[in-house]
Amino acid sequence: MRKNLFIYSGAAVAISGFSFLSVTVLTYMLSKTDFGIVENFTALFSLFTVFIMWGSSVPLVNYYSEKDEKQEFVNAFRGILVQTCLFLFLASFYIYDFFAIDRTLLFLIIIFSSISSFSSIFLTALQLEKQALKYACFTSISAFLSAALGIVWVYYSGSVYGRILAPIVIAFLILLVLFYDFDNKKMTSCFSFLVSIKEFYRIGLPIAVGLVLSWGLEKIDRFMISDMISVEDLGVYGVGYKFGMVVLFIQCAVSKTWLPFLVENSANRKQVKKTILKISGFLLILTFFSSIASYFYVQLFIDEKFAAAGLIAVIVSFGYCLDGIWKLFNGILIFENKYKFYTLLVGIAGICNVLINYFAIPRWGIMGAALATLFAFAVGMICNWYYVRFRLNWFEGHSGEKLV
Repeated sequence: MRKNLFIYSGAAVAISGFSFLSVTVLTYMLSKTDFGIVENFTALFSLFTVFIMWGSSVPLVNYYSEKDEKQEFVNAFRGILVQTCLFLFLASFYIYDFFAIDRTLLFLIIIFSSISSFSSIFLTALQLEKQALKYACFTSISAFLSAALGIVWVYYSGSVYGRILAPIVIAFLILLVLFYDFDNKKMTSCFSFLVSIKEFYRIGLPIAVGLVLSWGLEKIDRFMISDMISVEDLGVYGVGYKFGMVVLFIQCAVSKTWLPFLVENSANRKQVKKTILKISGFLLILTFFSSIASYFYVQLFIDEKFAAAGLIAVIVSFGYCLDGIWKLFNGILIFENKYKFYTLLVGIAGICNVLINYFAIPRWGIMGAALATLFAFAVGMICNWYYVRFRLNWFEGHSGEKLV
């Protein structure tokens, strides 16, 4: 696990570095309103990706176990194709301008979500097959090219569309390479197309509901800020959020190594317990130093119109630290197929987030939104630990000794 963790963490650092440099340059080229539009575009992209994927990446774990009939990849690809066509059809009736998202941007969101969904299936396969280096190369190259092309496109076009179109183009090119590299044997199926679609919706339903609630937990504040304050303030919030996400990149790297490790060491729960404590300590130390670095970076290198983003970065960093610890216990829920509790818990945390945002944003502005996110992650982490520890008794040794 340690070797793969270093590889994934290195990729995460590279990706966050490219993101930091891109945002730094673009703050001098785009307005606060432009950044607000990008934030709303990104938030809707995340939501559509959840619906199009329908949780299909999670059951891929079963393909590598003895639990199933090895149809997970076929079901995922067919389901994503159907979902994409469905949403493109529905988008053709869209006539509104929802927080600066018109029909053109909506079509781009759906196309980007579809490309990202197919890519996610390929990348999940690399993760589960422990091809960490190949995974890191694909994601790092994609991040670099997206950041570079975005800067060049905005510079020559003078439009925020350059920032939006660049990652779509690069994602499509990366998808072609991933498809060429993919082992087609995983696509062998004994199911008809209709049976695959039925399984896609049936298995993915509880996962998709949980992911939609998770989206609400992390992204709903964008629309609340746009509605209750302004898209311009959302732009400042989005810049701060970007610099707080270095912890998210690292904890996502940890998550990619965590599930394969958990599957291999499920019988040695004492080792799992020790690893959770080590990773939690690592995330806390990382968060402390990265939040300080992010704050001073914003003050020194970002255009002064975004100065308020510094404190947002600090709060968001600690929020994602708690989220990272929460995900360690989520891995246990996935291993035990406790998708319903995962969905319930994310729903509770999401409701907390919305309620706090409702009262905090009018009073404290974007600072209130950041604090709401921090508190919601804390609620989710504590409840998840309690359930795994006391309801599943997952950390109870074979002799009855309590491990946590």
